[in-house]
Amino acid sequence: QTVRMTSMSEGHSDKRSVGFELVQSEPAVSYTSVMHLITLTAVTHSQGGPQTFVEYSSDFSTDADTEAIQDSKYKKIEFFQDLQKAVA
Repeated sequence: QTVRMTSMSEGHSDKRSVGFELVQSEPAVSYTSVMHLITLTAVTHSQGGPQTFVEYSSDFSTDADTEAIQDSKYKKIEFFQDLQKAVA
């Protein structure tokens, strides 16, 4: 898969984000486009030290079917599991 970074934000001291879109995929996907956004936000009131809230959202074109959206959901679950292992 080929992705293109579309945005990077460092606007607030407690929030960072990166946006990216799918440019090409082998095998080809069944929808026209998808835009992803990962946002990291500092948790200001936490117990046990600094924490970060991670949000991963996707906006699909209207021709995306339920299967494509569900597949994205499961890939995000894998992403969060891998992230959790990496920071443990």
